[in-house]
Amino acid sequence: SSLARAIGPDGQPARKTYIEPLLNDVVEGFAILYRRTPLEIDQTCEPGLRVPIPKHDIEAMLSNLVSNAHKFADGRVRVSAQTVDDGLRLTVEDDGPGISETLRSAAFNWGKRLDEAPPGTGFGLSIVRDIAELYDGTVTLGESADLGGLRVDIDLPVKAV
Repeated sequence: SSLARAIGPDGQPARKTYIEPLLNDVVEGFAILYRRTPLEIDQTCEPGLRVPIPKHDIEAMLSNLVSNAHKFADGRVRVSAQTVDDGLRLTVEDDGPGISETLRSAAFNWGKRLDEAPPGTGFGLSIVRDIAELYDGTVTLGESADLGGLRVDIDLPVKAV
């Protein structure tokens, strides 16, 4: 029903969050945090993109992914947001070593078996997936086409406007 769509998972009427200023805030926050590290964080966003998801949930997902990307990047991280099939896609890519296909499926479980986790990985991906699933979303790990490292896509089937 339209009422169900108007109310988010926490029972509050879903306010529209503008994505571009949020990306700016996340990127600026990390630029300050990592200012001693020569790290370039690029961002691209469809202008005026808004979604009915609370700001703090999007911020939490992006912050976890950018933090992970920073650990493994050689020097570049890219954050982007666009509409795909009427929904929202958030993407974080880096130019680090990436994750092999065999390890990608295990990546979400590293929080459960930390003794098997590569150094520096923890609960980040599990948190991201848990939040995405609140909105019937998915998180996909792949390879960045041009940066060469890990690419993480969060697809959220919300009505992006």
